[in-house]
Amino acid sequence: MDIQGIIESYYTFLFMSSYPSEEEIEAILSVVPCRVTSEMNNSFLLPFVENEVKEAVFSMPSDKSLGEDCMNGMFYQNYWNDIGNVVIKAVLEYLNGQGDMSSINSTIVTLVPKTKAANNMKDFRPISLCNVLHKIVSTVWVHRLQPWLDSIIHSSQSAFIGGRRITNNAMVAYELLYNLRGVTTRR
Repeated sequence: MDIQGIIESYYTFLFMSSYPSEEEIEAILSVVPCRVTSEMNNSFLLPFVENEVKEAVFSMPSDKSLGEDCMNGMFYQNYWNDIGNVVIKAVLEYLNGQGDMSSINSTIVTLVPKTKAANNMKDFRPISLCNVLHKIVSTVWVHRLQPWLDSIIHSSQSAFIGGRRITNNAMVAYELLYNLRGVTTRR
């Protein structure tokens, strides 16, 4: 199978839906605890401001790979005095629901083979090249959400929070299985 066929097959299966009914969705959501408080929601709904955009730009790594627009963070940081107002206007229009970012909301995904005989999606490492403005928008959202992440993301989802390690979960699972094995063999 060619690479295009591998990709199409993988994503067709991945995003296939069983089309759950509204009742099924409600049944699932009824057992999911609400973690977003009114205070959090109110802070999320505040209009985005210029300082948030500038902070996002200058917190980005300057030398990461070029995006689809052939730019990286360094360009935006070095020429901020010349382009900052335009960048702020574009990003704030989108974040505050007034603009159309479809022109920058695209990504080039490159698949780097992990093996010489790559014939399955797991044999590829996807690398995405996003437009820098898209990265700025994402970073602004991350900064807005950051103070609340500990409250929103469950402690078992350790890979999403700084200071938490996904390997901790693996160690806990290993210890649990080890102890369960001891319980079953003692019977």
